[in-house]
Amino acid sequence: MSAPLKVQAKVQHLMLAGGMAYAVVQIAILVFAGIVLLPLLGPPDGTVAQRYQGYAENHFLFKLGNYLMGLPAPFFLLFLGGVYAYFSSLHQSVRGILVAALLSGAALVMIWPFGAVVSVIGVDIAAAGGDVITGGAFDSVVPYSLGLSALPRAVFLFCLSVLLLHHRWLAYAGFLIAGLSLVGNGIIAAGRFLPFSLGSALLFHIWVFCCSFKMFRLHKKDLSAVKLAA
Repeated sequence: MSAPLKVQAKVQHLMLAGGMAYAVVQIAILVFAGIVLLPLLGPPDGTVAQRYQGYAENHFLFKLGNYLMGLPAPFFLLFLGGVYAYFSSLHQSVRGILVAALLSGAALVMIWPFGAVVSVIGVDIAAAGGDVITGGAFDSVVPYSLGLSALPRAVFLFCLSVLLLHHRWLAYAGFLIAGLSLVGNGIIAAGRFLPFSLGSALLFHIWVFCCSFKMFRLHKKDLSAVKLAA
């Protein structure tokens, strides 16, 4: 094996660890948002005016939080590349499942950060002293985008779990979280689905961490076996 190919193979293997990095960074950001940002907006049943005031008085913190929401995405995209390499020996007749998993994974990881970026408009409106209702209403973009991302998330979980049926606990957990994600999508229609939306998102990140860890270890063993055979 040539030197460049060895480096490329090592990088491709490390890409599988991107899922673990994604989960850790994403959960850390959610903890930051829950502890630092959400209390600044007032109670959950507060008025638009209260949220507007929170944006106006703490616009830098909210812009920072929305910026951070996009940082985990590159790790997940790298993880998807690692997933493709992990299933390189998958039979051609069922590779459509893998394609669906990769496409839905790329979609789900960008929808929520995109919503966070759009919601920055509300922060800017509040900071500039603009219309209260318009500025505060942008606060809804983030949970709505989280609900929208639940659809490709469910597809990703279902397809990848089908491919991981030989790891029974990981596959069954994936199917369960996929179902919860579909329920969580209901937040777009009614706020009472918020617990399902947030809960399925949190469980998804834990699942991705476990999946990434499992794949990383097994792929490392496969690479070691290939080296010994060579």
